[in-house]
Amino acid sequence: MTLQLALDLNLTDFDHVAIDGTIIKAYNSSYNVIRKSDVNRLLKILENDNYDQELIKKLKKPARDLLEDKMKLDQKIDFLYHIKEELRKSGQKTCPLYDTEARWMLNKKGKKNYHTTYNQQQNTPVS
Repeated sequence: MTLQLALDLNLTDFDHVAIDGTIIKAYNSSYNVIRKSDVNRLLKILENDNYDQELIKKLKKPARDLLEDKMKLDQKIDFLYHIKEELRKSGQKTCPLYDTEARWMLNKKGKKNYHTTYNQQQNTPVS
């Protein structure tokens, strides 16, 4: 109905129309993050057959979940190196486990409540 009204009022000629079909809100839990130290521990565990069980006990829950995931070994290792690279690029110490491109940012109200979100922007001058 909105599009028909816009057409009736000559507000658009529909040369360019973009519709967001998102039906599920993106949400990143601040509890399902992996720490840089856990990434390094997991790589040590997965790349070596000879590791100490104490190393596994030091892992936080999301890292243990990834260790127990049904993903193939080489996929886990590749995924961990991807996470490691995202952490390096962002300069952060943690990232969402299965949404590695999200970044910790202030919420919309600018309060000191950090959430993992998208919309990472750089301040670049407009010429």
